[in-house]
Formats: sequence, structure tokens, C-alpha cells
Amino acid sequence: MKTEYVGHIMDYRKVSSIENAVPVFADLRLAQETYKELGKTDPVAKRELMQAVGAVLELDVTVSESEIIADILIELLNQAEKDIRRALSEQLSALTDAPLRLILQMANDEIDIARPILTRSKVLGDYDLVYIIKSKTAEYWQAIAERKELSDQVVNMLADTGDFDTALTLVENKNIVLCQYAAVVLSQLASGNDVLSQPLLMRPELPQDVVEHLYKQIGEELKRDLIEKCGDKFSNIVVDTVDSAVYSLNIETDARDEDQYKPSEDFITTARYHHQRGLINHARMIDCLRQGRIKHFVAQFSVYTDISLPIVISAVKQKNGRKFALICKACDINKSDFVSLYILLRSFDSQEHNKTVDVRLISSASTYYDKFDAYSAREVLKKFVK
Repeated sequence: MKTEYVGHIMDYRKVSSIENAVPVFADLRLAQETYKELGKTDPVAKRELMQAVGAVLELDVTVSESEIIADILIELLNQAEKDIRRALSEQLSALTDAPLRLILQMANDEIDIARPILTRSKVLGDYDLVYIIKSKTAEYWQAIAERKELSDQVVNMLADTGDFDTALTLVENKNIVLCQYAAVVLSQLASGNDVLSQPLLMRPELPQDVVEHLYKQIGEELKRDLIEKCGDKFSNIVVDTVDSAVYSLNIETDARDEDQYKPSEDFITTARYHHQRGLINHARMIDCLRQGRIKHFVAQFSVYTDISLPIVISAVKQKNGRKFALICKACDINKSDFVSLYILLRSFDSQEHNKTVDVRLISSASTYYDKFDAYSAREVLKKFVK
């Protein structure tokens, strides 16, 4: 950081001992006086003051002499305007041998001034960063999270703050590695939030169990995007989910007579006619079940979802509602309408035995509906109907 200085500031590139520092400090004092006299907004005074400070920082001094310089510059900082402090912060952030007290003074200043120090200064150690995280607010945490080098201790503490923007800065920082603890904490914070989940899921060091858990919490659009960008990383999760679901659906059967559900050809023809004219919708099918017209409903549902009668009848008969939930999710039938249809279907069963619908069945079916996004549900359905 050698600089040519202009005006009455000399070239101090050759200063190498404290004896030769006298003129440097004299110029600094003169620049300070000029800064005060001409006014703190004078551009020439500001420039000469910064040049004088730069010359002081370039002095080759001992540790004890460095402390003297720190005292002088801290006194200056306490009197300087924000733009001077900000410029000095930029200058100090690049120095590896700047006095720690001076660096800490800058790091605890207003965030606009502290940011260069917090993001780049190598003088700050873990102990210093931990103290700042504990004593400062989220803006300071976010600046620290931008650093190119962060220990596991500091990363874990930043993750534990629970601050969303700090977490986002961490997961977008490609220069650091997240340890398992931080990955788990950040994945919990990201659960249900695609903005944070997307960059977190793209990190190569994320444990597979964390990836699988987080992937199941994200939205359908992000899932499609991730599969398109990194198909190899996420396709296995989809395949495992699909295979498991297909197996569970295939082993669950219902021996009830199909005749009470199977519609006649006239019902199918009528349903197709109404569907072609856009007359079949969720409300119409719900109303059909409320009237107890189960065969008409099966015909409408089969035509509406474009799924064969045997599969629809199998889903309608199944008491736990898993097949029916899967079809509804795959065909973009919202949860509210799915629950209404399912309750009405189970009410149809209960009428035969003078029983109310078991709330545990409703809860279980709703949980299964939530297990899939539309994309995964369609993948399961493709294998199931083969």
C-alpha cells in the first residue's frame, strides 16, 4: 500500500524507523488542523488528511510504537466525519498488521463504516468476531457472514442467531464450508422457505439426510428447477419417494364390492358431455357426493382426472384415502376440496353402518396429501397405473 502523496504531504515510502516518523506525525497534525480550520466538508482538507493517515499507517514500527499510532488515530476518528471514518475503514481493512485496538474501534462504529473491517480485515480473530456477534445487531452479523474465511465456531454462532438475512448470506458464501451442525440449523430455518432453501440445497457439503428432509419441504416449482439444474443430485430422492409410495399403495387393498361404485355407460357418456362443456368442477363433484350419487361422482371424477375407472374405483373404495389423496394432488385438486370429497366418501361408507367418520382417518389422509408435491404425485401415479 505505497502511495504518492501530493501538496505539502511528503513521500514517506522510505520511512523505516520511529526516528524518521517525526515529520510524518508533524504532517498528520498539520493536516488535522487544516481539516478543522477549512471545515470538515472541504475536499482538499479531507484528501490531505487521508494522505497523512496513509503515511502513518505505512510506518515500519514495533508493537509498542504501533499502540502509540493507534492512540493517535483513535483520537482522530473520534473527531472525524463519517466519510473520513469510512475511507479509513476501507484502508485499514486491507492491512494485516494494523493495530487491533484501532480495528476494533472501526468494527464497532456505525455499520456503514464498520462493514469493510467486518467483511475483510484479517486482524480480527475468532474471539473478536464472537464478541461482535454477541454485542451487535443483525447488520453486523450479515457483514461477518460475507468473510472469505470463517471458522466453524463463528459459522455456528451466526447460524444460531436465527436471522434470515444472516443465514442467506452464509449459504450464498461459496468461500466457506458449512459443518454439519450449521447445515442442520440452517435447514430448519429454511424449512418452508424456498428463498433460503434453494442456495442451501445447492451446497455440495450438505449431508444427504438434510438434503432429503429439506427437499420434501420446498415448493413444486423449486423442485422442478433443482431437478433441471442438478438432476443427478435430486432425482434419487424423487425415485425413492415414488417407489416407496407405489409399494405402500399396492399392498393396501379393499375387498368391498365394486358394483356399488361402478357407473353405467350412460353415466360415463353424460360425464364426458358435461366435461367437454366445462361443467365438471370441484364444486359440482362435491355437490354430487352430498346428494349421495356415488356412481355419478365416480364417472365425473374419472373423466375429470382422465384416470381409468378401475383406478378411480380402487381409490374411492380405499378407506385410508391414500390413493385418492395421491390422485387429487397429482391433478391439482386443492387440499380443502380434497378433504371435503374424502369426508363425503367416508360418510357414504358410514351410513351403511350408522357410524360417523373417524377423525383419525381424515387426519391420516390429509397428512398423506401433504407428503407430496404435484410433480412427485404424478410420478407415483405413472408407476401405479402401469
